[in-house]
Amino acid sequence: MDEVSTDSVEDLEKLTSREKNLASPFNEPNIALVFGTSKVYVQRDHLIDVSPVFEAMISSKFLEGSLKEIPLPGKKLSHFIHFLRYLSPGFEDELTEDTVHHMLPLAEEYQTDNLKIRIEEFLINSIRSQSDSITSVQTIKYIIEAEKYEMNGYLNACIAVASRKTFNKLTSSPKF
Repeated sequence: MDEVSTDSVEDLEKLTSREKNLASPFNEPNIALVFGTSKVYVQRDHLIDVSPVFEAMISSKFLEGSLKEIPLPGKKLSHFIHFLRYLSPGFEDELTEDTVHHMLPLAEEYQTDNLKIRIEEFLINSIRSQSDSITSVQTIKYIIEAEKYEMNGYLNACIAVASRKTFNKLTSSPKF
């Protein structure tokens, strides 16, 4: 079994039954997202509604438009499950430090702007509440993340934290 397949199987085993059941009990899933040997069944229309990238991908102009199963190579199943839960109605999960940083690249890639805004608000509040306990290395990591995903509010909050750090601490970081 290749590495991606093994990761997907292990990811699936770590998921709770609530996380595995993404589909609404009122709708039959009509498309599968494939992660190695694991599949997650979802509603095609829901994907189209929440993401212009899925809309373009699932349209008949692309190969995926005619498929019942869409392979997502390189995507980690558990990360994608959390991403889908935050995009699905009826799930009231709160963003956490454990989920937010791996959902951000997915929100960017699939252009789910509302989720990206929620993530940025969470990150701003998190930075502000933890400002004194954030290390210089973490501060630089967060600044890079904020710049990469063009999150100006998050970037400003990170810069405010960095401005309270000593210059020597910041510049001694390998990521500086």
